[in-house]
Amino acid sequence: MTHYTRMGLATVFVHTGYYEESLRELQQLDESLLSEEDKTTVNLLRAEANLRLNRYEDADSEACAAKMAAATIGRLDLELEGERIINTILRDRGQYSLATRQAEDLVKRAIYANVSQLIICGCYRSLARSLALEASDSALIAARSALSIAETEGSVRAKGGSYLAIAEACRHTGKLDEAEDNYHKAIEIGELLSNRDLILWASLGLADSFTLRLSLTKALSALDSISELVQGGRSRHPLEHFHWRLSVAAISYLKGSLNSEGLANVVENYRTLNIDWPQQYVTELLNGKHPPSPKRL
Repeated sequence: MTHYTRMGLATVFVHTGYYEESLRELQQLDESLLSEEDKTTVNLLRAEANLRLNRYEDADSEACAAKMAAATIGRLDLELEGERIINTILRDRGQYSLATRQAEDLVKRAIYANVSQLIICGCYRSLARSLALEASDSALIAARSALSIAETEGSVRAKGGSYLAIAEACRHTGKLDEAEDNYHKAIEIGELLSNRDLILWASLGLADSFTLRLSLTKALSALDSISELVQGGRSRHPLEHFHWRLSVAAISYLKGSLNSEGLANVVENYRTLNIDWPQQYVTELLNGKHPPSPKRL
């Protein structure tokens, strides 16, 4: 198998949610045969795979290596892709203001340098997702900018990510009808592309939107639709698995079928990832805030 074939296979694995498989393909590469550009792409693939497996230190290391290599060879597009991975790490770890400032800088740099429209689209999605976690109305503006580019460029994959960004922006600002409509659109594209990552995150967001309405039967239905994927792939999707368990536990608590101790125990797994917001979410529930605040997915 040529190194280009192996890199292509690793890319497909990343895009469809088979992250360990992607890393195994990349491990078999003889990097002495790769150009500097290909080595940078390999760094980005490793960073993305490790990010999705929530190995944040490894993801950050690979993303930083990709950034430095991309800057050396004058590939701003690849440099920005590395920055976007770092942006996701910042969001996952609760550094929302820093993530927003970094994403704003990404958009400015991408537009000023006139990189490809799909790279700009990705930067707008990062900005939208960052702003959404601060419940900023500007998140929806950024997300709609991403969707406009995706539609103009005819990229189904970019449209799926943009629908998810719109849905997240709406969920965090109380526009639940629009959130749910866009989550459904994202799920449809995820199923079309066999993009498990998109299906999982859109379904988790949809369930939370229903929970915010206290439409608990609908919320459970959204979670049931991904239960086999999440439970059967705990090692593939650790953070999604934790979010799924938290969501089910919160609904059970709201329905009176889970006691406070059972709800509190669900947040323990997050400590291994240094993710704090679930503890705050559970505290709200235990203190009687029904519905709770939106989950910071």
